[in-house]
Amino acid sequence: MFKKHLSTLLIISFLLALTACATQPEERYPDASIPTLTAAEADWYAAGITYYRIVTEIHFADERRLHTVTVKDQIILEKMVAYWDADLENWGEPKPMTEEEAYWYTVPGLFETVRGALLKECRAFTRNELSGTPIFPRVIILGPAQLDGETIDDTVSWVEVREFTPLGEDEG
Repeated sequence: MFKKHLSTLLIISFLLALTACATQPEERYPDASIPTLTAAEADWYAAGITYYRIVTEIHFADERRLHTVTVKDQIILEKMVAYWDADLENWGEPKPMTEEEAYWYTVPGLFETVRGALLKECRAFTRNELSGTPIFPRVIILGPAQLDGETIDDTVSWVEVREFTPLGEDEG
């Protein structure tokens, strides 16, 4: 009798695990909205952090990048990008970015990325995680791009902050 109940319990556990795996990882994050984004942005600016280092990992269908940006008083001091080498399973040598490229990986750039996706309505969905102290976009998921109402395959992208460090005047 005990073995029969144990078998049934194992089967139910297995089915529940399969159901959990079927949920897309991006569904864990809430849909982004302008009001929550605006409130988080106000929190960010009220905190007065003007000197920080941020490391952001980007996932596209066929590419992973790691952006490292240091900002002081709205000036980008450090701006490097490394690409994931799937064959070697490690990050390549960091390369410099332009200031325009690096902007999108600053905290204001992350806010602008979410806001732009919402206002342009060019993605099937836009989700994010607004968290931390101060609050800002720690994860951004841009659903498949859409053109003329049609979804474009392999265009989902993830932006995930791996590290955020406020810096003091003697650091950097």
